[in-house]
Amino acid sequence: MTTVVYFDGAMASDSKYGNNFSGVDGFPNIPKVITYKNGNCEFICGCSGASNLMALAQDFFAFHFVNLSMENIGELIQELSSIIGSYVTEKQATSNHTLLELLLVIDGKVKVFYYNYGSNILLNPDQFPAIGSGSRYVKEVILTQKSLIELVQYAINKDSNSGGIIYTTGKISPNQPVSEAMVIEGAIKTKFLEQLDAMYA
Repeated sequence: MTTVVYFDGAMASDSKYGNNFSGVDGFPNIPKVITYKNGNCEFICGCSGASNLMALAQDFFAFHFVNLSMENIGELIQELSSIIGSYVTEKQATSNHTLLELLLVIDGKVKVFYYNYGSNILLNPDQFPAIGSGSRYVKEVILTQKSLIELVQYAINKDSNSGGIIYTTGKISPNQPVSEAMVIEGAIKTKFLEQLDAMYA
């Protein structure tokens, strides 16, 4: 359903999405990677999974912008866990897929979480710095020291559920066909979930 990778100090994702809001596909107006910069830290959220839950996660972290820090992440994940179930659709509730994966980087420290319906958002015991359906392909080549963009492109080439433009938090060279990931530097209210609901109302 996607590929999100953190490597060599930056995060990048593909931009391919499905069209089914009721299922576990994505939606093209939901950024997979956002950098939140406040006075406490640089917080990067990469997400994959169900589009409505991706939207919820990005809106949630934007809402809690001033509280984003390594010290508060456990508390924030617990709060997100307490509300996420009410946003799951009936179809998603019967799915055996992982509904949401979060790749969080807080001042360079990586945390990987996952969510299945009926449980809390849990720390992934693997903690491999890639999520989504393309992450298994990243595992194949990450030890060859490819660049971040090459890792995502490799996954796109192997994974039929990944594709499109690559978005990155890293520096972009003139010859790279990639775009800059979204950066939020103030306490603003994002409306990703609201926009998604409006589309399917």
